[in-house]
Order: sequence, then C-alpha cells, then structure tokens
Amino acid sequence: MDVTGALATAPTDSIGRFRPHAKPHDGPVHRDLVHGNARELRKQSVVGTLARTASTRADSRHDGRVASDPLKSRQHGAITVSRIGFAVLVCVSVVSGYCGFSHYLHGNTTFHHNVIDKLYYDAQLFVFAAAPVANGGPFPWMLEVARFTAPAATVYALAGLFWVLVADEVRRLRIRAQNGHVIVCGETDTAKALAAALSGTSKKVIVATGSTPADASGAPVASAPLNLGGDLRTVQTLVDAGLRGAEALYACTADVSVNVAIASTAARAVAAKATRAPLNAYVLVEDPRLCLALRARRNGREESDKLRLEFFNPDELAARSVVRTMALAVPGSDRPIPQIVVHGLGTFSDALIVNLARRWRPHSGAGKLKIVVVAAQAGRGTADLSGRYPSLADSCALRPYERSLADYLTDRETARLAAPDAVFICDPDENRALNIALTTTGLWRCRPESVVVRVNRIDGLHRAFNGGTALFDSLGARMSIVGVGEVACEPMTIGEDFTELLARAVHDRYVAERVHDGETPAQNPSMLAWEDLPEDLREYNRAQAQDIGRKLAMIGGALVPSTSRPGPGPRFSFTAEEVERLSEHEHERWMAQHTAHGWTYGAQRDDAKKRHPDMVAWNELAEAAKDKDREAVSALPSLLGDAGLTIVRTS
Repeated sequence: MDVTGALATAPTDSIGRFRPHAKPHDGPVHRDLVHGNARELRKQSVVGTLARTASTRADSRHDGRVASDPLKSRQHGAITVSRIGFAVLVCVSVVSGYCGFSHYLHGNTTFHHNVIDKLYYDAQLFVFAAAPVANGGPFPWMLEVARFTAPAATVYALAGLFWVLVADEVRRLRIRAQNGHVIVCGETDTAKALAAALSGTSKKVIVATGSTPADASGAPVASAPLNLGGDLRTVQTLVDAGLRGAEALYACTADVSVNVAIASTAARAVAAKATRAPLNAYVLVEDPRLCLALRARRNGREESDKLRLEFFNPDELAARSVVRTMALAVPGSDRPIPQIVVHGLGTFSDALIVNLARRWRPHSGAGKLKIVVVAAQAGRGTADLSGRYPSLADSCALRPYERSLADYLTDRETARLAAPDAVFICDPDENRALNIALTTTGLWRCRPESVVVRVNRIDGLHRAFNGGTALFDSLGARMSIVGVGEVACEPMTIGEDFTELLARAVHDRYVAERVHDGETPAQNPSMLAWEDLPEDLREYNRAQAQDIGRKLAMIGGALVPSTSRPGPGPRFSFTAEEVERLSEHEHERWMAQHTAHGWTYGAQRDDAKKRHPDMVAWNELAEAAKDKDREAVSALPSLLGDAGLTIVRTS
C-alpha cells in the first residue's frame, strides 16, 4: 500500500476513469464535509466526471439565476390565481351593478338614470357611497350581488396595496431572522454559478446584489432571489441579508476591494457579536498573486473561532479539482510514465502543472512526470513558473514547445511516439481554445476522454458536446468541456481553505519522513493517507499549519509570494538558534494541544488510552523526538515554497 495515498493505480491506461460526485452534501462550510469523497473521486475519469458534474449543476440554472424552488413556484402560482380572481370580481361587480341599477332605477324620478349616471352609481359601489342604495332595499338580485362584490374588491385592493408597502420590510425581517443559511454577494458569473451550486444543497441561499436587478427594458426583475439596494460594505446591509444567523458569506463582486471590504465588515459584525454562529467568509480574488499575498497576510494573524476567512481564485480551484479527480498510473514494468500536454499559459495552466507535480511527488522515485507546455512564450512561462515553485524540478520535467499544438502532435507522430496520455487546452481565450480543440486533427488520435478544454464565460457549452442531449460529436468521446465557474464553484472545493492545503502538505511531509525512518502505518497510525486520517489527527495538522505565521513572527519573518527573480543574497534558511527556538515552541504547542484533548504521558504510545512518551517538557524530551520537531521547522521554507510562498526577514 502506498502510505501517502496520493495517487490511485489505473489498471490499463495512464488516465483512469471516475465516478460522478456523490450526492450534494448538506452544507458548504464545514471542513469535515470537504474531504469525505476524495479517495473515491481519484478512481474516476477527469473528463467524464467534470462533464457530468457540470451538466448536473447546469440543470439547476436558468439564465444565470438560482434555480427556483418549489415554494417560490407555488407562491408565484398563488399570486397569479389571486390576480385573475380579482379581475373576475371587478368585472362581475361592474356588470351586475350596471344591470342592477338599470332595473332598479327604471321609472324612478328621484335619481337620473342615463348611461353615465348608472356607470357613476356603479363606481360608487366600490367606495360604499352609491346614493340610490343608501336608503335600503329591496333591490334586484344583480344589484344585491354588486353591493357586496364591489366593496369586497375594494378591500382586496387595499389589502394588496398595504402588502406592497410592507412586503419588502416583512421580507427583510424574515431574512434577518433566518438561521443556517448562506449569503452570496455579487452579480458576477462566479456568484451566479456558486448560488446555483449551493441551491442544490439543503442550505437556504440568499443572493445580495447591492442593486435592483432589471431586465433589458429596465423593469425590475420580480423573480430575483433578493434585492438589496444598500451598500454591501455596510453592516446594516449585511444584517438585512441575514448575516446574524448565516453560516457562510461569499463575497463575489467584480471588484476585489469591495470583496475584501465586505469580509472586513463581516469581521466587524462578528467582533461586535452581531452574529449568532461562527461565520465562514470566502472572498473572490481574480488575480492569483494577490490571492496568494492575501492568504499569506491572513496566515500571520490569529484565527478567530468566530470567523474563518479564506480567499479563493476560480482558476486555481478548478485546476486543483481537475488534478485531484485524475488517476495517474504508477509507472511499472508494463506502464510508462504518463505524458501530459498543457496548451496555453495562464492561471489555470500554472495551477494545473503545480498540482500535477504535487500529485506525482510520491512516485517521483520512478521518474519525473513529463509535461510539455505548448505556447508561443512557453520557454519564458515555464522558467517563470519554475522560479516561483522551485520544488517543481523534484518531481516534474517541464519541456517548453513554442510552436503550435498541431505541430507538436505531428512531430510525435513522425517520431512514431504514442499519443499523449492527456491534453489540456488552457488558452485564456476560450473561443480560440475551442477552435484549437475542434480543428487540430492530431487530437482525434488520442485516447477516449483524454482531451480537456478549459472555458470560463461560455456558459453551458459542455452540454452541447457531452451528455444525452449533446448537439455535437465530442471527437468520438475524446473531448470534454470543463467550465471553470461550474467546477470551481462547488462548495466543497471552495471550502478547502489555505490552512487545509498547508495541513495536507505538513502531513504528507511527515509521512515521507517517517517512511524514510523505516516506520509503517501499522506502527504509527498518524501515517495514514490524509483521506483516511481520523478527524482529530487532521485537526492536529491544521493547528500546526495555522501556527506557521506565529513561528515566523517570533523570528521577525513574514510570508510573501515567490517570484521568478528572487532578491539579492541566498534563499531564506533558519539559523541553528532559530531552529532550536522554534522546535521548542512547536513541541510546547503540540503538547498543549494534546493535553487539551486528554493525552497524558506514557512510556509506550497507546492511542486508545491517549498515552504518549513525548508528553514531557522540552528539556526532558528524547533527542530523537526533538529531531522530529527540528525536521518540521527546517522543512518550512521548502513546504511554503511548494505553496508559492517565500519567507523574508522583516527585522
């Protein structure tokens, strides 16, 4: 068994097959819901899974809006019926009143009874002031009917007017009283895709746009999920959106400064105890380097138990999801190292390569993963990426190719080489990407389900090529369209925050070190794959990841995004004194956390009884145990470098 659990073994092809996602989970915000199906997902085909998942999500969307729920549909139907009933009531009142007055006033000399007069008396019935009936009856039966139906129509109209005046306020009060719901702020494609995905869960979804949606004619859209006319950056507007009882807040406007301001406002509300439950806030950041920089700054702050804040980039999330659902075959005597082609440069392709390298790292001893980058500036792009992620070279052999994808496939065929195991067409111009996919005939000789085309703004395009209602042939089931918005905006994907990624990296490195020392999972239960690790052991890794910022602050250090051109001088490394100081701190943190969970000292480790021989003070700790902490501290620059971050000294 591969204790790292990083890759599943495919029986024949280098690219395996997948099963669709499990049924939607009940909430988007808890970490224990994020990873439950990761091991199963690794067994399925990236192309088939993503296409089917995107198709499922798309069925719950219409014109970019959240799918209507049955309750709203019933309410809309009830309103339509009531309006028809009101119109019928008015017509009956007018007709019966006119006919009744015609019969009643026939031969009457007290009241004029020409057509205009009778219509006037008829109208007076609606305001309880018809003079001919003021003194009582008897009246003709049609007039008797009108005497009651006309005032009833008036009362109905007044009640409707009153409801129009107070309905918005009543709705706001009901929203403010909600509990356990999710708020999505913004009108971007990401916000719409996220709201659609969340609507498939059992959570209530409130979409706050900050403005009144309108159709092409300028008329307000009655079916919009929620219209908040205030500034989303103010506490009052967020409270009106139900912040007090919300479980999660997604800030997804087109302006990152507005998104950060929304999160800051939510943080102030949490600090002022204006929320009843812990709040999970997710901030959309389209610029990947800015997203990483904000994550780094957040890591340096103490995490509140009332507010969990994460920044996400759709392209990065989509690439991570694609790679995680792949099943790369472990090389063997009858199975060569997979060969992957990435066409195009950009955030998605960069994230794709980085995540492929991470997934392959446990098997890099058999050889480096071969990735060819096809782009006009491929040499410069791969050099920049390798500079920002130095660990790529440990597990990945990047080869730039600066001609067209068609030329590359022709060169392979001329050299009698097999078709690539996977081709990812990641051109930022999605129209050009689709054009390349459909006109590069060399792709037609690739394996089934091995060509992935990344699109972002062409909503629903995958349905034209994949599924039972497809309009076009997908190159004999070789090609699949993957929409960034639909894949990235899965709540489970967004819920896996930066701390979670660092925690996985911490655990994987720990497992690799223990394997190097000759330990096995049978001897050390902490060596299980992350997906199989008990939740309490995952929490230990998360706490260690959250403590990275505190450790760096102790030595006057900070995190910044790595660059392809590092500053003057050698790369960062801890001094011997810093390693010792931080190792002691790490042991004290580890022991305090275990003590809080009921662990005590024991000469032999016993997980059932929560006994551990390392539950002693630093100066009493065995040297071998101290070395584990020293290794963890010394590995921080490399671990953070794998996440695209560099440690710098601020003092």
